Amino acid sequence: TVPRLLPPPRVRSVVSRPPWDESLKGRHELWRWDGSLRDAYVLDATLDDWRALVAVMTAYPHEWTRDGEPITALSVDSLFAGPRDASFVLGCRAGGATVNCHFFSQKVIALDLDPREISGPVEHDAVLELLERVARALAKTVFVTPEGALNLGREGVRNAAFLSFDPKAERWQVHPPPFVAS
Repeated sequence: TVPRLLPPPRVRSVVSRPPWDESLKGRHELWRWDGSLRDAYVLDATLDDWRALVAVMTAYPHEWTRDGEPITALSVDSLFAGPRDASFVLGCRAGGATVNCHFFSQKVIALDLDPREISGPVEHDAVLELLERVARALAKTVFVTPEGALNLGREGVRNAAFLSFDPKAERWQVHPPPFVAS
């Protein structure tokens, strides 16, 4: 008999996300409301990274604002062309959560979200999927941190991270809590 050739195995594109469960929520307090937002950062950003980010975010339901008022879409080049007299935000909906992109610095992509909008596994997975897409489009790691971790510098972002997604390894890393109460 002739050996039967089997089709090649399918490659799954599913990434093992940190699960939504009480152990993750309680251990890291990732989505527990403590009066502050959660930030997501991409370090060492370029204008091409910003363009790729905008392409990912505008594939979701989204809105551009200037000082909180809705406006028509802007180009990344115009946002970073010179001094600004206003605050620009691109917000998109991932599941039931809004992820906001702030254009503070060309070198660091800064996103934020309100942990009160992450009320279960649907929102949790939708936000992490968006961050995976961002990381893949930029080929750079995304760090999810407490609000304001960037004020601690680049190492502060890495050290304060709850989670990070490395697109080269295609995996999430759950980081140990940065501060231990005594």
